[in-house]
Amino acid sequence: MLRLGSLGNWHAMLRVAMAWWNRGQACLESACPSWCPRDWISIICLPLAVAAELFCYYVAVYVVIMPLFFFSPTGVLHMLVWHFFLIMVVACHVRAIFSDPGLVPLPSAVVDFSALYASQDDVASADAEADDEHLFQEQRSRSSQERSVCSKCNMYRPLRAHHCSICNRCVRNLDHHCPWIANCVGEDNQKHFILFLFYTLLLSLHGALLASIYAYYDYSYGPEFLGVGDAHSYHASVSLARCLGMAGLVFGAFVSFMLYQQVHSVINDVTYIETLQKACRSNAKQPISVRLTAVFGEGPSVYWLLPTQPRYPRPFSQLRREDGDIMTV
Repeated sequence: MLRLGSLGNWHAMLRVAMAWWNRGQACLESACPSWCPRDWISIICLPLAVAAELFCYYVAVYVVIMPLFFFSPTGVLHMLVWHFFLIMVVACHVRAIFSDPGLVPLPSAVVDFSALYASQDDVASADAEADDEHLFQEQRSRSSQERSVCSKCNMYRPLRAHHCSICNRCVRNLDHHCPWIANCVGEDNQKHFILFLFYTLLLSLHGALLASIYAYYDYSYGPEFLGVGDAHSYHASVSLARCLGMAGLVFGAFVSFMLYQQVHSVINDVTYIETLQKACRSNAKQPISVRLTAVFGEGPSVYWLLPTQPRYPRPFSQLRREDGDIMTV
């Protein structure tokens, strides 16, 4: 009886916590401006990412590079490489946060889809009772080639657009909502998100390399070579260098997995949501150059590696946004 009572208390506490969570989420959505994170996970993850960038900068520059190399050629090289990667990470991070992911414009007038919903329910019930399963699948595939209707936004949307429950908007080519940028990853900011992951991976690897160099000099020459006077400062510096190495390895592994998913999404022209829904793409045999152009712009070009707005060939850009739809070549 004691266990059951305890379990019931835990269920009651969980219900109360979920109620407060939903109430706080509603307050955030109503009080925060459009550029502010509107979910608790983003409020936690976004400052955590910024704090990690500041911590790694301090340790790499003032604990490892400056005491070990100062203004020697090796030190200058490490400083230039580290600052270049860090500037690119911050720039791509800011662009991914504040760029429009590809929001589908809301209609100027309210559209009533009640008759359409009723007809769809009638067709679905009739198809469910039909004996010919092949006919049912054919009707589903034929309807999937048309534009879809968002029941939450009450509007028409492009075929591959999906509704984000956090942003409460439909996004073209929505891949997922990322709490690390407090924004959706969609058609118009996927390039910035991929570059953010790419330069974060390079920065993490460089941080792990600096930590390993620091460990080598500490093991070979001791605290005198590191320029640390007292034992307390020495142990603090070693601990910070170890934290830099662990952060580089952990963030490097995590970002590598996310970067692999994004590259796989671009090459196969299938978003993460479509992968979960097991949606089949009719144009999956497009050349890789076309898929890369859709994300990074005309190229190959040095602009592919910079957080700039993609520049598309004129016919390509017209086809990509024709009638508000996405590219279907």
